[in-house]
Amino acid sequence: SPVNRGGMSPLSPSKRKRSRFSVGVDKFSTEITDVDFVLVLKFIYKGYHEDYYYWELVIFLKKISLIFIASFTDFFPTDSKATILLVVMAIFLFAQTQIHPYELRFLNNIEFLSLFVTFLSANIGVMLFSSEFASISFVLLIFVILFNVAFLIYWIYIFIELKRTAKKSNPSEKDL
Repeated sequence: SPVNRGGMSPLSPSKRKRSRFSVGVDKFSTEITDVDFVLVLKFIYKGYHEDYYYWELVIFLKKISLIFIASFTDFFPTDSKATILLVVMAIFLFAQTQIHPYELRFLNNIEFLSLFVTFLSANIGVMLFSSEFASISFVLLIFVILFNVAFLIYWIYIFIELKRTAKKSNPSEKDL
Protein backbone atom coordinates (compact mmCIF):
# COMPACT_ATOMS: atom_id res chain seq x y z
CA SER A 1 0.00 0.00 0.00
CA PRO A 2 1.37 3.45 -0.87
CA VAL A 3 0.10 4.92 2.39
CA ASN A 4 1.94 4.11 5.59
CA ARG A 5 1.86 5.60 9.05
CA GLY A 6 5.57 6.39 9.14
CA GLY A 7 5.36 9.11 6.50
CA MET A 8 8.08 7.59 4.31
CA SER A 9 7.59 5.82 1.03
CA PRO A 10 7.69 2.05 1.64
CA LEU A 11 9.97 1.71 -1.40
CA SER A 12 12.70 3.99 -0.15
CA PRO A 13 15.14 3.81 2.74
CA SER A 14 14.46 6.16 5.62
CA LYS A 15 17.77 7.96 5.12
CA ARG A 16 16.76 9.48 1.74
CA LYS A 17 16.02 13.17 1.69
CA ARG A 18 12.28 13.84 1.66
CA SER A 19 10.89 16.34 -0.82
CA ARG A 20 8.06 18.77 -0.32
CA PHE A 21 5.74 16.65 -2.45
CA SER A 22 3.17 14.86 -0.37
CA VAL A 23 -0.19 13.36 -1.08
CA GLY A 24 -2.82 13.50 1.61
CA VAL A 25 -4.99 10.41 1.91
CA ASP A 26 -7.60 10.44 4.68
CA LYS A 27 -5.71 11.08 7.93
CA PHE A 28 -2.39 9.78 6.62
CA SER A 29 0.00 11.16 4.04
CA THR A 30 2.75 9.67 1.96
CA GLU A 31 5.83 11.70 1.34
CA ILE A 32 7.59 11.06 -1.92
CA THR A 33 11.35 11.16 -1.85
CA ASP A 34 13.33 13.01 -4.51
CA VAL A 35 14.63 9.69 -5.82
CA ASP A 36 11.14 8.19 -6.02
CA PHE A 37 9.83 11.30 -7.77
CA VAL A 38 12.63 11.22 -10.34
CA LEU A 39 12.18 7.49 -11.01
CA VAL A 40 8.43 7.76 -11.46
CA LEU A 41 8.62 10.70 -13.86
CA LYS A 42 11.79 9.65 -15.69
CA PHE A 43 9.85 8.57 -18.77
CA ILE A 44 8.73 12.19 -19.31
CA TYR A 45 12.16 13.77 -19.59
CA LYS A 46 14.45 10.88 -20.51
CA GLY A 47 16.21 11.48 -23.82
CA TYR A 48 16.12 15.27 -23.62
CA HIS A 49 19.03 17.61 -22.95
CA GLU A 50 19.12 18.59 -19.31
CA ASP A 51 18.05 22.16 -20.13
CA TYR A 52 14.99 20.90 -22.01
CA TYR A 53 13.60 18.39 -19.52
CA TYR A 54 10.19 20.04 -20.02
CA TRP A 55 10.04 19.38 -23.79
CA GLU A 56 7.49 16.57 -23.41
CA LEU A 57 5.10 19.22 -22.06
CA VAL A 58 5.77 21.32 -25.18
CA ILE A 59 4.87 18.33 -27.35
CA PHE A 60 1.72 17.81 -25.28
CA LEU A 61 0.84 21.51 -25.70
CA LYS A 62 1.31 21.17 -29.47
CA LYS A 63 -1.05 18.19 -29.63
CA ILE A 64 -3.67 19.83 -27.43
CA SER A 65 -3.55 23.10 -29.39
CA LEU A 66 -3.90 21.31 -32.76
CA ILE A 67 -6.81 19.23 -31.46
CA PHE A 68 -8.45 22.33 -29.98
CA ILE A 69 -8.11 24.31 -33.20
CA ALA A 70 -9.39 21.44 -35.34
CA SER A 71 -12.28 20.54 -33.04
CA PHE A 72 -13.51 23.59 -31.20
CA THR A 73 -13.22 26.42 -33.70
CA ASP A 74 -16.35 25.77 -35.76
CA PHE A 75 -17.15 29.49 -35.77
CA PHE A 76 -14.09 30.09 -38.05
CA PRO A 77 -14.34 29.43 -41.78
CA THR A 78 -12.43 26.33 -42.91
CA ASP A 79 -9.75 28.41 -44.65
CA SER A 80 -9.10 30.44 -41.50
CA LYS A 81 -8.99 27.32 -39.35
CA ALA A 82 -6.46 25.74 -41.73
CA THR A 83 -4.34 28.89 -41.66
CA ILE A 84 -4.35 28.94 -37.86
CA LEU A 85 -3.33 25.25 -37.80
CA LEU A 86 -0.48 25.95 -40.22
CA VAL A 87 0.75 28.90 -38.17
CA VAL A 88 0.74 26.85 -34.96
CA MET A 89 2.56 24.00 -36.72
CA ALA A 90 5.10 26.45 -38.17
CA ILE A 91 5.80 27.80 -34.68
CA PHE A 92 6.50 24.31 -33.30
CA LEU A 93 8.56 23.43 -36.38
CA PHE A 94 10.64 26.58 -35.92
CA ALA A 95 11.08 25.84 -32.20
CA GLN A 96 12.33 22.33 -33.00
CA THR A 97 14.87 23.66 -35.51
CA GLN A 98 16.21 26.23 -33.05
CA ILE A 99 16.27 24.25 -29.82
CA HIS A 100 17.18 20.63 -30.70
CA PRO A 101 15.86 19.34 -27.36
CA TYR A 102 16.86 15.68 -27.76
CA GLU A 103 20.24 14.39 -26.65
CA LEU A 104 20.60 12.20 -29.73
CA ARG A 105 20.91 13.89 -33.12
CA PHE A 106 18.82 11.32 -34.96
CA LEU A 107 15.88 11.98 -32.61
CA ASN A 108 16.06 15.69 -33.44
CA ASN A 109 16.19 14.79 -37.14
CA ILE A 110 13.19 12.47 -36.92
CA GLU A 111 11.19 15.02 -34.94
CA PHE A 112 12.03 17.73 -37.48
CA LEU A 113 11.14 15.49 -40.42
CA SER A 114 7.85 14.39 -38.83
CA LEU A 115 6.88 18.00 -38.16
CA PHE A 116 7.96 19.03 -41.66
CA VAL A 117 6.02 16.23 -43.37
CA THR A 118 2.96 17.01 -41.24
CA PHE A 119 3.24 20.72 -42.05
CA LEU A 120 3.73 19.98 -45.76
CA SER A 121 0.82 17.52 -45.80
CA ALA A 122 -1.47 20.04 -44.10
CA ASN A 123 -0.35 22.78 -46.47
CA ILE A 124 -0.98 20.65 -49.54
CA GLY A 125 -4.26 19.48 -47.98
CA VAL A 126 -5.41 23.10 -47.87
CA MET A 127 -4.52 23.42 -51.55
CA LEU A 128 -6.42 20.22 -52.39
CA PHE A 129 -9.66 21.78 -51.17
CA SER A 130 -9.06 25.04 -53.00
CA SER A 131 -10.71 25.50 -56.37
CA GLU A 132 -7.58 27.28 -57.65
CA PHE A 133 -5.63 24.00 -57.55
CA ALA A 134 -8.38 21.68 -58.81
CA SER A 135 -6.51 20.98 -62.06
CA ILE A 136 -3.44 19.65 -60.21
CA SER A 137 -5.17 18.09 -57.22
CA PHE A 138 -4.15 14.57 -58.26
CA VAL A 139 -0.47 15.63 -58.46
CA LEU A 140 -0.71 17.28 -55.04
CA LEU A 141 -2.23 14.13 -53.59
CA ILE A 142 0.63 12.05 -55.04
CA PHE A 143 3.15 14.45 -53.44
CA VAL A 144 1.48 14.06 -50.04
CA ILE A 145 1.53 10.29 -50.33
CA LEU A 146 5.17 10.26 -51.50
CA PHE A 147 6.36 12.53 -48.67
CA ASN A 148 4.59 10.42 -46.05
CA VAL A 149 5.82 7.11 -47.48
CA ALA A 150 9.39 8.47 -47.73
CA PHE A 151 9.25 9.53 -44.08
CA LEU A 152 7.88 6.15 -43.04
CA ILE A 153 10.66 4.35 -44.94
CA TYR A 154 13.29 6.61 -43.32
CA TRP A 155 11.80 5.97 -39.87
CA ILE A 156 11.85 2.20 -40.44
CA TYR A 157 15.45 2.42 -41.68
CA ILE A 158 16.52 4.33 -38.55
CA PHE A 159 14.71 1.82 -36.33
CA ILE A 160 16.43 -1.13 -38.06
CA GLU A 161 19.84 0.56 -37.76
CA LEU A 162 19.26 1.20 -34.06
CA LYS A 163 18.35 -2.44 -33.49
CA ARG A 164 21.42 -3.59 -35.43
CA THR A 165 23.68 -1.25 -33.46
CA ALA A 166 22.15 -2.39 -30.17
CA LYS A 167 22.69 -6.06 -31.06
CA LYS A 168 26.34 -5.41 -31.98
CA SER A 169 27.00 -3.60 -28.73
CA ASN A 170 25.20 -6.22 -26.63
CA PRO A 171 25.20 -9.55 -28.50
CA SER A 172 23.80 -11.48 -25.54
CA GLU A 173 20.46 -9.68 -25.86
CA LYS A 174 18.10 -11.67 -28.09
CA ASP A 175 15.00 -9.49 -27.89
CA LEU A 176 15.75 -5.84 -28.47
